[in-house]
Amino acid sequence: MIRYIYFDVANTLLYKPDLFVSIDRVLKEYSINIDASTLMHTHKLLSEIIQFPDKTSREFYQEFNYQYLIALGVNPKDEILNDIFKACSYLSWEAFSDVHHLNEIGLPMGIISNWDETIYAKLGEHINVKFDNIIGSKEFGTAKPSLRIYEHAIDKSGVNAEEILYIGDSIRLDYIPAKKLGIKALIVDRTPGSANTNVNRISSLEELTNYI
Repeated sequence: MIRYIYFDVANTLLYKPDLFVSIDRVLKEYSINIDASTLMHTHKLLSEIIQFPDKTSREFYQEFNYQYLIALGVNPKDEILNDIFKACSYLSWEAFSDVHHLNEIGLPMGIISNWDETIYAKLGEHINVKFDNIIGSKEFGTAKPSLRIYEHAIDKSGVNAEEILYIGDSIRLDYIPAKKLGIKALIVDRTPGSANTNVNRISSLEELTNYI
């Protein structure tokens, strides 16, 4: 029986809708044409491998985008990297359209996220949901996939690990560490035509009612 639900934030509850539009626009300026699904899929795969810091920087994104362009089969020239950074800096976060379904759950809910101290304001700005616990990695001092942050979340919930459901978008950061501690876990994957693997997935937060 599920008595508590935790959520990741970035690309689980919030996303940047203009990210891939901006990347595509820059690439087209250099006569590079890559379909949107490849841009998204490659970015997702690379994000599973490279550890994002709590607070990103120009240096981090220059290196990430360098690896991203190589994975796309593009020569990562400095001018392309600089233009992508300028186009993608300070893009707005928005809530996914299915986030409003969280108000239908009727269970205590919390957050476990690799994010800095701005997480409180960001959630309050975009999501009209009451979260009983908000655990950000910067404030806690340890980032996912460390089991310490999940152990802390279990303690804060007041219930047993097997009574917790955790929803995230990353197998490495969310699914694997949660399952190691006995927490039930789901990956939310809104990409059409996603592969059928050995990971429990949902395509929308609307499906959560089937698991509680």
